[in-house]
Amino acid sequence: MNILSSLRSLTKTLATDFRLSLHGMMPGQYTRIHYRDRVRSRRGEEAPKIESSIRVDGKRIHLYLTSAHAFTMANLFLGEEYDLRKFLNESPKLIVDLGANAGMATAYMNAVYPDAQFICVEPDPRNLPLLEQTIQANQIRAKVVPAAVSSEAGELILRFGDNPTCSALETSPMHDLSSGVKVPVRTVPDLLSESGWSHIDLLKIDIEGTEKDLLGSNNEWLKRVKAIVLEIHPNTSEQEINSFINPFGFSLTRIQKSVEPVFFAQKKSAKD
Repeated sequence: MNILSSLRSLTKTLATDFRLSLHGMMPGQYTRIHYRDRVRSRRGEEAPKIESSIRVDGKRIHLYLTSAHAFTMANLFLGEEYDLRKFLNESPKLIVDLGANAGMATAYMNAVYPDAQFICVEPDPRNLPLLEQTIQANQIRAKVVPAAVSSEAGELILRFGDNPTCSALETSPMHDLSSGVKVPVRTVPDLLSESGWSHIDLLKIDIEGTEKDLLGSNNEWLKRVKAIVLEIHPNTSEQEINSFINPFGFSLTRIQKSVEPVFFAQKKSAKD
């Protein structure tokens, strides 16, 4: 990295730090996390767990993460991609978070929809302790399911690298990842049955390329879902995902303010 690109990176990092501080994060913390991670990576050291906090709608959110989660955290909270109040016909009470990671999205949605209950599905064993801590610290009514999700139940290899925000099932073409661990795979009907839920008010999907498998087959359970917010990865497209969900009354809308390609869909009949 040359001097000019280093200065651009520093400027971008400082700008993100300032924006996060306006939302209640400790000034300078994001910058320290960012550069400490680079130093530790060069030394081959493991990233330490970090406790941080930020405000959403005046409510203090406590987060437990590593430096590898910091970029995702900044995009999520500054992009407000899970604040769907202007889209939703009613405030969701039952939310399923597929790809819960370290609990950042769950914590954000809990602040925006304080009456909701959650099912948090996360397969990466490195994220599970952080997810549990975030849930406990924010007193979120949530059940953690340590598994992946797809159209068929069973077991698959979860491929992972250094970044715990990019783990992907062996069936996903996303990412060039060096390691793997076998994880249980659940279906959405499994999750509903085990939790005693008849339906899902809001389904959040960020599963690193498995959204095509999840939504494209064995998908009659979509009849029991009212609204979806999902990230679409490059192995599929908005048009293909639409072809899967349109028969169930959904139509995708891009959330323009989001950094990532995040889309929202709500059943057309929900307003009737």
